[in-house]
Amino acid sequence: MAMKEHPFVVTTTFQGDGTTIKYDVSKPGRSAAVGKAFRINNEGKGELVGDGDAIDGKVLEVTDDQKFTGAYMFGGLRLPIGEDQKVVGGDKLVGALGADNAKGYVKGDKAGAGKLLALDARHVLVAFPG
Repeated sequence: MAMKEHPFVVTTTFQGDGTTIKYDVSKPGRSAAVGKAFRINNEGKGELVGDGDAIDGKVLEVTDDQKFTGAYMFGGLRLPIGEDQKVVGGDKLVGALGADNAKGYVKGDKAGAGKLLALDARHVLVAFPG
């Protein structure tokens, strides 16, 4: 089954942390963070989720002033599953780590965010809010 994101996602621009969400003109969407899960930290800046972090949305693109467009809160988002993680029906999602401890991935957790809509071996489709 091909998983497609919902066409009616809410997007807005956030200030990135400049560490986990960085501008890189050589990458698709101008950042290696594009396509990964983010959260808003205590300083009000977006950062890629770490292991066990709540998820606020998905990074869509990054600009050279470290701002990024994110899809969040409402709609279906396709997010990458963390290294050696499993997600099963009924799971909510929290942050996980990818290969080489890369941030921005997700794993299943009963107390996380989002409603699981579909999954395959490497990605989940999740509805926010869940």
